[in-house]
Amino acid sequence: MFGRVFCRRQCVHGRISVRCGSRTAGKTRPVSSLGVVEPVIGLEVHAQLLTKTKLFSAAAIDASTACNSSVADFDLGVPGTLPRLNKECVQKSLQAALLLNSQIQPICRFDRKHYFYPDMPMGYQITQQDYPIAKGGWFEYYPVEEDSADADFKKVRLHQVQLEIDSGKTIKMDGNRLFIDLNRAGVGLIEIVTHPDFNSASEAAAFVDQLRLLLIHNHICAGELHKGNMRIDANVSIRVNGQDKPRTEIKNINSIRLLKEAINNEVKRQISILEAGDEITNVTLNADDDGNIVVLREKSDALDYRFTPEPNLPRLKIESEWVAEAKANVRYDVEYRDYIENYGVPPGLALSIVKDDEKSSFVRQTLPYVNAESSEYFNWFKELRVICGGLGIPYPPLNANFVEPFVLIVNAHTNHVITKLVAIDLLKGYLKGDVSGNVDLLIEQSNLIRLHPSDPEFQGFLDAIIAKNEKVVHKIHTATGNATKKAFNKLRNELINTSEKRISVEDAEQAITSRLGN
Repeated sequence: MFGRVFCRRQCVHGRISVRCGSRTAGKTRPVSSLGVVEPVIGLEVHAQLLTKTKLFSAAAIDASTACNSSVADFDLGVPGTLPRLNKECVQKSLQAALLLNSQIQPICRFDRKHYFYPDMPMGYQITQQDYPIAKGGWFEYYPVEEDSADADFKKVRLHQVQLEIDSGKTIKMDGNRLFIDLNRAGVGLIEIVTHPDFNSASEAAAFVDQLRLLLIHNHICAGELHKGNMRIDANVSIRVNGQDKPRTEIKNINSIRLLKEAINNEVKRQISILEAGDEITNVTLNADDDGNIVVLREKSDALDYRFTPEPNLPRLKIESEWVAEAKANVRYDVEYRDYIENYGVPPGLALSIVKDDEKSSFVRQTLPYVNAESSEYFNWFKELRVICGGLGIPYPPLNANFVEPFVLIVNAHTNHVITKLVAIDLLKGYLKGDVSGNVDLLIEQSNLIRLHPSDPEFQGFLDAIIAKNEKVVHKIHTATGNATKKAFNKLRNELINTSEKRISVEDAEQAITSRLGN
């Protein structure tokens, strides 16, 4: 919820954390003299609905418009003005509920949450406290970050999905002067409330990141945290030796980086309080741009929201045809999940791909050429980045004619037709324009096919380099430490170079070891 006062929803963030799903990602517990310390984290994600007009007024939603230029009388709280519910907002919230496996309620109700703040001119927020549009649910996500190790998904439980209006925006300028922009006031939001199922800041960040991609994919929210159309409140506590401590709430976090830093800093703050012999108090917090925690108010400062049913809005009956329409418009085929589940891409790599428009476009163009035996081709993107960097060309390459050769070369390597070193040389050749045409024909005509240990030509090369390098062989047998390693590497490299890279590094090492003994 968007109020700037203490959250009273005590029942939502209970003290029991249920871990669901398989988890292979490591969980790091904070080190403390207190004993076993485990963070317990729940989130409230506020996502602006991607609609043309606001939730209860006809004012247009346009981020590019001048300050305070898209505000209806109702958004200003002008006496006598009445709310008119935007059906598109209802449909978007129903889509979100379906995507999150949440139970859509046949009847929901809007409430007034009373508090005063300059960017909430009505003196209350219209929200859904006890009768939300959907209850329960879960979301499966991969608890990993970009370029991290592989991990199975985790399931986080959801408490509810509720529909409400956003507040305006407070802007600090000219020193300590505050300015109010009400263009955002009245914009429709969904608030997605989780159970405290996260045990690290990284898990919480991965959840928000992948939830954001799902909402963007379904055109429910723009998902631009830096623009404020998606914001997070984090409820943080620690469990010490199995005993739960009071929780605190960090308000209005507007980036994935800041979410991680703020949670980590708050966990450290709570541990330091207990280590100093003091007690943690239930406070509301804010985080600056560096993730440093600032206490806004203590529990004793909390105001009574005085939740009351919105008198100008009847209870909302969710019609079955609305739900059917929402079901027809939801899409579960998020791009990163497709890469993970259908192509075997590690989750961290898949997430890094979809967040880069150029890389994602390049990958999509390659998919028609990928075969079942070469699904590991995604691992070549790091190698391709190194090659492009060495050649001084953009990564990924902008040349559309490179797409097919790239995949076919990688296919040839993963099918053991060519070695990795030959594949790298071919990629460089196609990128520089030194070679062109059919990849398979080029490999055959240029005699680039990989040699295997059982091939007579392989054994001929091995016999020749051993006979030629008697001193190196002797050193391998008699020297110790780095001297032995250098001698072995020299023999291996000569075998590879003699074969014009048609012998792989692995085969060369194994053949020399087998021939010379351990």
